[in-house]
Amino acid sequence: RLWRGEQEAASPHQKELRHVTAEYNISSLAACATVLEGQDLIASGALERGIDVVLSGLSEFRRLRAGLGWPWAMSLIAEGYRNAGRYDDALRTVGEALAAVRRNDERHWEAELYRIKGEILLASPSGSDLGASRALSRALRVSRAQYARALELRAALSLARLKTRRGQEKEALRIAGSIRNLFREGATTSDVVAAERFLREVNSRREKST
Repeated sequence: RLWRGEQEAASPHQKELRHVTAEYNISSLAACATVLEGQDLIASGALERGIDVVLSGLSEFRRLRAGLGWPWAMSLIAEGYRNAGRYDDALRTVGEALAAVRRNDERHWEAELYRIKGEILLASPSGSDLGASRALSRALRVSRAQYARALELRAALSLARLKTRRGQEKEALRIAGSIRNLFREGATTSDVVAAERFLREVNSRREKST
């Protein structure tokens, strides 16, 4: 639910997860619950607090010698840093997360990490469009190779926005529209809604300019 941007719907599940892990002393899932609580805080705009909570969850992973889950958890921290304008910290965190991907061959969140890296480079005053384009293009390739359609939509939308920024609106529409047309359900999810809004806005601008 949180990955789909549905914070309100996620809240009761988070509370139940925390209750169950405490009642039965399930340490590994308790650490995951902490990370999810941090994700919720970051999504709500409580960036520094959310980052601290996710970091505490990672500390618990480390104490338990848990190897899985690091790339996902660190992606949340990187996004928190980016939203807080701490771009160097964000890039460092993404680099550490990608190292964890390679170390444990845990690749389910690899595409999203490259997308986040591209978004950080676009937002950072010291970033470059070229570096961002390479990261976003890699995110798109990885998601397609994995048939991870939801992550492919996110990567395509980020790359399409970059193309629009460069004045390449026709290419942007092709990239975003080709993946959006593959979805036959989930029309109310945040990523699909964002893609629809982007396509409408770009098409409207093109119509006005002709």
